[in-house]
Amino acid sequence: MLLSSSPLRLPSCVLLMFLVTFASVLKQVESSGNACLDEPMPSMEPLQSVTTETAFATVAFYARLSGGIVEINACPHSATQAKSLHSYVFSGLTLREALDRIVAVDARYKWEVKDKTINLVPVNGISAVLTTRIAHFEIGPKEVVGEVGAKLFNEPLVKKALAERGLMLDDKLQLLIGGRELEFGRSVDLNDTSVLNVLNAAAALNKYPAVWRYSESIGRCEHTYYLDWPVR
Repeated sequence: MLLSSSPLRLPSCVLLMFLVTFASVLKQVESSGNACLDEPMPSMEPLQSVTTETAFATVAFYARLSGGIVEINACPHSATQAKSLHSYVFSGLTLREALDRIVAVDARYKWEVKDKTINLVPVNGISAVLTTRIAHFEIGPKEVVGEVGAKLFNEPLVKKALAERGLMLDDKLQLLIGGRELEFGRSVDLNDTSVLNVLNAAAALNKYPAVWRYSESIGRCEHTYYLDWPVR
């Protein structure tokens, strides 16, 4: 049998059908990351007198989603400068509606979906530390979420970004939901990525829903930062 070396030519009607089908599949893949936003929230008790950050982390936990919180303060909160507290009822709402309700009462924030994680970020933009680019970062299968931050913030370019902003570590580890950290069991290699993307990848890799929080205090007072995992 002789095999032709000429390229395979599909009839135009078959090619058109293929393109339409491919576009439909691609659209489904692109929208799958947002599908859970319109799912109803699981049953949960009303939240009474909590911060915006706590409300977001709790909703993410009940919705079984991972993500992160970026908090930028003019100065560290003191006893005379308490954070605003709010109460919420999420029964009967979708996840999208619950997130909208959280940011509706706190104009400092907006929420966004990034790589199948949800982030609560300032409307005025995130810290330059989180947008710092890293050529390569590996998360190993034997690591836990608490170790990722320490390794990440020891990267030379990240340390440089912190130094340029005059930021000193302020260790304020606060666990909201969770317990003993479990090893990832899988590994992830990230190339040409950002600090924000690494944190989201670590959260998504965790065996249980995980939420990281990066807090930065700047202004005339002491310049500090800290990273913790309130949900893990």
